[in-house]
Order: sequence, then C-alpha cells, then structure tokens
Amino acid sequence: MGGSGREGYERVAKRWWDYSLSRDNSLITDYFQGQFLSLTRCLSCQHESLCCDTFWDVTLTPCARIEECFERFTSETKAPNSYKCEGCNKRGSSTHST
Repeated sequence: MGGSGREGYERVAKRWWDYSLSRDNSLITDYFQGQFLSLTRCLSCQHESLCCDTFWDVTLTPCARIEECFERFTSETKAPNSYKCEGCNKRGSSTHST
C-alpha cells in the first residue's frame, strides 16, 4: 500500500478513484457517483486489507437523526470466522468498517 495510516489510505483511495473516473467520467458520475473505502483487520495478526468500491446510492437504516444513520453505516463490525487473512493466511475473526 505504501505510506502508513490515513495518509496511505487516502493515496490508495485517490488511485482507485482516478482509475474509476478513467473508465467512466461524465456529468452524471460527477454528481451521483461516490466511493467507499472499507478496511478489514485480522484479529490474529492485525493485518489490514483495504477495498475501494464506487457506488451510485447508499442504503441507510432509518434513524431519528441523519448523523446516527451514517454512524451506524460506518461503524466497525466483527466479521465471522470465515475471513481468510492475506497476512497470516489463516481463517479467523476480523473487523470490518466502511
């Protein structure tokens, strides 16, 4: 990935965003397309895996406040033991956040 922490994430996200725009750049994508940056962390070895995905819409669970909807959407969740880590090559638990 190169870099560390947030600086490294932003570099990866920018690279994938630029790639996405090189394939489909229009007035519609300018107004309606966005990008998710998801982070999965192995709970055994702490290896982090990044994934960038473009989106056209976001489905949120209804909440009393819009801020709460986004907090729920982006909160860290624990994934089941089916995750196979790229770092330690083991199956085990992980956390996932968007």
